[in-house]
Amino acid sequence: MANESPLVNAALRHYRAPRNLAIIVIVGFVLLGIVTVASIVSSYMELSLITQVQAGEPITTEEAESNDLRQAVVGYIFVGVTILAIVAFLFWIYRISDNADILKFPGEQAKRFSPWGAVGWWFCPFLNLWRPYQVVKELWLRSEARGPRSLLMPIWWFLWIVNGLIGQIFLRNLLTGNQPETIDDLAGQNQLGIFSDGLSLLALALVVILVWLITNGQEGKWQRLAEATSAP
Repeated sequence: MANESPLVNAALRHYRAPRNLAIIVIVGFVLLGIVTVASIVSSYMELSLITQVQAGEPITTEEAESNDLRQAVVGYIFVGVTILAIVAFLFWIYRISDNADILKFPGEQAKRFSPWGAVGWWFCPFLNLWRPYQVVKELWLRSEARGPRSLLMPIWWFLWIVNGLIGQIFLRNLLTGNQPETIDDLAGQNQLGIFSDGLSLLALALVVILVWLITNGQEGKWQRLAEATSAP
């Protein structure tokens, strides 16, 4: 191969296609979206019971127990699917970042974040409010993805942060035993949960688009390197 170089040879040897992993991530987030819709429906059903109590209309013990069981089942499924989807997403982040170190044209600057750093920043308190955004932005640029990054990424990250903060409120209340004291407080908490789930759906849709565009961009960059290698 007349145009071979150490860079291209390294890419050919070590590049690992991210498409199958991206599909797993997307399927995970789609399933999470379905569970989120189920959570919204279940919360509306609970809110209907709360409204009934607020209006002075009694509910039966069976209705209350059925509601609690339904909410618990949806909650457990939501947590389980969320963990699986996030783990798959972090594997994808590592794969894309590792590939980006390989697929580097001559003269292209080294990445700011290593593959392990690209994953680790998601777990750093306070810094995870902006560092992961920078990680994904860098992966977008290094993968030469095509799409409206200037709008897509900030909106996605805003929704991610807001929803995360609301989730922290619910988690803190759960861990401290700070439960609603009145029926009105319970209704307010329920409405906040529905609002949070709505934001989650938007964030999930945007992150699916991001995963697909970055994956396609990186595969396109790999193809250009492969063509450069095989050129006479």
